[in-house]
Amino acid sequence: TLEIPACTEVYFGGGAGIFVKGDLNVQGTKECPAIFRHIRLESFYDDLPGQWAGLFILRGSKNSVIKYAEILNSDFGLSVGSTDARIDSAQDFIDAFSFANRPVVTVENTLIKNSLANCISGFLSEINAFDCVMYNAGDYLASFSFGGIYRIEGCTFANYGSPEINHQTSTILLS
Repeated sequence: TLEIPACTEVYFGGGAGIFVKGDLNVQGTKECPAIFRHIRLESFYDDLPGQWAGLFILRGSKNSVIKYAEILNSDFGLSVGSTDARIDSAQDFIDAFSFANRPVVTVENTLIKNSLANCISGFLSEINAFDCVMYNAGDYLASFSFGGIYRIEGCTFANYGSPEINHQTSTILLS
């Protein structure tokens, strides 16, 4: 389990991210959120998407919790359900992706903004999101694919686009 306490600020360079093959426990507070962001501090980079990879909860994680976090200017925001297994055949895919090894993640009071692809995505996963804000993504704000269980309550989705993001897709993809 990776524990991230309140008031923690984690900075990432290009291509860097957190890949969790276990559980992630982010315990920010309203007064002092945990912040995941890019390393560039000049004002030009404040709203520029795609400056680091994002947070990835891999298959098999059963108890990840993200409370009061800010995930800013990444490629993929929060991505749930990828695998670190090598996929060379249809059988490899079947073995790697099953409902039994679905990751289970709870996200509460979290801001995810300016993602190059999606703010939040799930691949045959279980995501419970409560009172979150997701805005500005180059693709879907939320993408839930290959089935799963997704519970979204009290969340705000807003995609305004920007000079860097020419938003053309729907807000949410369910497949």
